[in-house]
Amino acid sequence: MLTKRIIYVTGLPRSGSTLLCQLLAHHPDIDSPGHSSPLCPAFIGLRHNLSDNEFLLSQLDINFEQSYRRLFSAFCGFVNGWFSETDKTWVVDKNRGWLQHIETVNHLDPNFKMLVIPTNQCRWHSLAIFDIVQRQTLQHLWHELSPDPTEY
Repeated sequence: MLTKRIIYVTGLPRSGSTLLCQLLAHHPDIDSPGHSSPLCPAFIGLRHNLSDNEFLLSQLDINFEQSYRRLFSAFCGFVNGWFSETDKTWVVDKNRGWLQHIETVNHLDPNFKMLVIPTNQCRWHSLAIFDIVQRQTLQHLWHELSPDPTEY
Protein backbone atom coordinates (compact mmCIF):
# COMPACT_ATOMS: atom_id res chain seq x y z
CA MET A 1 0.00 0.00 0.00
CA LEU A 2 1.26 3.46 -0.85
CA THR A 3 1.80 5.81 2.07
CA LYS A 4 1.46 9.02 0.03
CA ARG A 5 -1.29 10.38 -2.17
CA ILE A 6 0.36 10.96 -5.53
CA ILE A 7 -0.73 13.52 -8.09
CA TYR A 8 0.62 12.24 -11.40
CA VAL A 9 1.22 15.12 -13.82
CA THR A 10 1.80 14.47 -17.48
CA GLY A 11 1.89 16.72 -20.51
CA LEU A 12 3.66 17.41 -23.73
CA PRO A 13 6.56 19.88 -23.90
CA ARG A 14 5.57 23.54 -23.60
CA SER A 15 2.12 22.61 -22.27
CA GLY A 16 2.48 24.32 -18.89
CA SER A 17 2.88 21.19 -16.76
CA THR A 18 6.07 22.49 -15.10
CA LEU A 19 4.34 25.75 -14.21
CA LEU A 20 1.43 23.76 -12.78
CA CYS A 21 3.82 21.73 -10.61
CA GLN A 22 5.50 24.92 -9.40
CA LEU A 23 2.10 26.37 -8.49
CA LEU A 24 1.11 23.17 -6.65
CA ALA A 25 4.33 23.46 -4.62
CA HIS A 26 2.87 26.55 -2.94
CA HIS A 27 0.13 24.51 -1.28
CA PRO A 28 1.08 23.65 2.32
CA ASP A 29 -0.07 20.00 2.05
CA ILE A 30 1.60 19.22 -1.29
CA ASP A 31 5.23 18.35 -1.93
CA SER A 32 6.08 19.20 -5.53
CA PRO A 33 9.62 19.53 -6.86
CA GLY A 34 8.34 21.61 -9.78
CA HIS A 35 10.14 19.65 -12.50
CA SER A 36 10.14 16.28 -14.22
CA SER A 37 10.92 13.21 -12.15
CA PRO A 38 12.78 10.02 -13.09
CA LEU A 39 10.40 7.89 -10.98
CA CYS A 40 8.29 6.70 -13.93
CA PRO A 41 11.16 5.42 -16.10
CA ALA A 42 12.88 3.90 -13.04
CA PHE A 43 9.67 2.16 -11.97
CA ILE A 44 8.87 0.89 -15.47
CA GLY A 45 12.48 -0.23 -15.96
CA LEU A 46 12.31 -2.21 -12.71
CA ARG A 47 9.02 -3.74 -13.83
CA HIS A 48 10.45 -4.79 -17.20
CA ASN A 49 13.62 -6.15 -15.59
CA LEU A 50 11.60 -8.31 -13.20
CA SER A 51 9.17 -9.49 -15.87
CA ASP A 52 12.10 -10.79 -17.94
CA ASN A 53 13.75 -12.54 -14.98
CA GLU A 54 13.55 -16.31 -15.59
CA PHE A 55 14.08 -17.20 -11.94
CA LEU A 56 11.26 -14.90 -10.82
CA LEU A 57 8.99 -16.29 -13.54
CA SER A 58 9.69 -19.81 -12.27
CA GLN A 59 8.71 -18.68 -8.76
CA LEU A 60 5.41 -17.44 -10.13
CA ASP A 61 4.80 -20.96 -11.44
CA ILE A 62 5.40 -22.44 -7.97
CA ASN A 63 3.36 -20.05 -5.83
CA PHE A 64 1.77 -17.31 -7.91
CA GLU A 65 -0.26 -15.61 -5.16
CA GLN A 66 2.64 -15.30 -2.72
CA SER A 67 5.10 -14.17 -5.40
CA TYR A 68 2.61 -11.64 -6.76
CA ARG A 69 1.94 -10.21 -3.27
CA ARG A 70 5.67 -9.88 -2.72
CA LEU A 71 6.15 -8.12 -6.05
CA PHE A 72 3.29 -5.74 -5.34
CA SER A 73 4.69 -5.02 -1.87
CA ALA A 74 8.16 -4.45 -3.33
CA PHE A 75 6.83 -1.99 -5.92
CA CYS A 76 4.89 -0.12 -3.22
CA GLY A 77 8.05 -0.06 -1.10
CA PHE A 78 10.02 1.37 -4.02
CA VAL A 79 7.52 4.19 -4.55
CA ASN A 80 7.16 4.82 -0.80
CA GLY A 81 10.92 5.06 -0.51
CA TRP A 82 11.01 7.54 -3.36
CA PHE A 83 8.89 9.98 -1.37
CA SER A 84 10.16 9.11 2.12
CA GLU A 85 11.89 12.46 2.70
CA THR A 86 8.63 14.42 2.91
CA ASP A 87 6.07 14.40 5.67
CA LYS A 88 3.37 15.89 3.44
CA THR A 89 0.37 13.74 2.55
CA TRP A 90 0.25 14.71 -1.14
CA VAL A 91 3.20 14.50 -3.53
CA VAL A 92 3.44 15.49 -7.17
CA ASP A 93 5.33 13.40 -9.68
CA LYS A 94 5.65 14.83 -13.18
CA ASN A 95 6.65 12.71 -16.13
CA ARG A 96 5.34 12.31 -19.68
CA GLY A 97 5.41 8.53 -19.28
CA TRP A 98 2.66 8.25 -16.68
CA LEU A 99 -0.17 8.45 -19.21
CA GLN A 100 1.42 5.69 -21.29
CA HIS A 101 1.47 3.45 -18.19
CA ILE A 102 -1.93 4.37 -16.79
CA GLU A 103 -2.92 0.69 -16.29
CA THR A 104 0.12 0.15 -14.07
CA VAL A 105 -0.61 3.35 -12.16
CA ASN A 106 -4.21 2.23 -11.65
CA HIS A 107 -3.13 -1.16 -10.36
CA LEU A 108 -0.57 0.30 -7.95
CA ASP A 109 -2.67 3.28 -6.89
CA PRO A 110 -6.40 2.57 -7.55
CA ASN A 111 -7.54 6.02 -6.32
CA PHE A 112 -4.91 7.90 -8.32
CA LYS A 113 -5.23 11.48 -9.51
CA MET A 114 -3.64 12.28 -12.86
CA LEU A 115 -3.48 15.72 -14.41
CA VAL A 116 -3.03 15.55 -18.16
CA ILE A 117 -2.05 18.91 -19.61
CA PRO A 118 -2.75 19.30 -23.34
CA THR A 119 -0.61 21.57 -25.49
CA ASN A 120 -1.94 24.93 -26.59
CA GLN A 121 -2.61 23.46 -30.02
CA CYS A 122 -4.74 20.69 -28.43
CA ARG A 123 -6.58 23.28 -26.37
CA TRP A 124 -7.38 25.29 -29.48
CA HIS A 125 -8.54 22.15 -31.29
CA SER A 126 -10.67 21.24 -28.26
CA LEU A 127 -12.20 24.71 -28.22
CA ALA A 128 -12.86 24.56 -31.97
CA ILE A 129 -14.52 21.15 -31.62
CA PHE A 130 -16.57 22.41 -28.67
CA ASP A 131 -17.63 25.44 -30.73
CA ILE A 132 -18.70 23.23 -33.65
CA VAL A 133 -20.66 20.88 -31.37
CA GLN A 134 -22.27 23.81 -29.57
CA ARG A 135 -23.31 25.43 -32.86
CA GLN A 136 -24.72 22.17 -34.20
CA THR A 137 -26.62 21.59 -30.96
CA LEU A 138 -28.05 25.10 -30.95
CA GLN A 139 -28.96 24.82 -34.64
CA HIS A 140 -30.68 21.49 -33.98
CA LEU A 141 -32.58 22.94 -31.00
CA TRP A 142 -33.58 25.97 -33.04
CA HIS A 143 -35.06 23.76 -35.74
CA GLU A 144 -36.94 21.71 -33.14
CA LEU A 145 -38.35 24.78 -31.40
CA SER A 146 -39.21 26.89 -34.40
CA PRO A 147 -42.56 26.24 -36.06
CA ASP A 148 -42.65 24.26 -39.25
CA PRO A 149 -43.66 26.66 -42.04
CA THR A 150 -45.41 23.83 -43.89
CA GLU A 151 -47.89 23.50 -41.03
CA TYR A 152 -49.47 26.88 -41.80
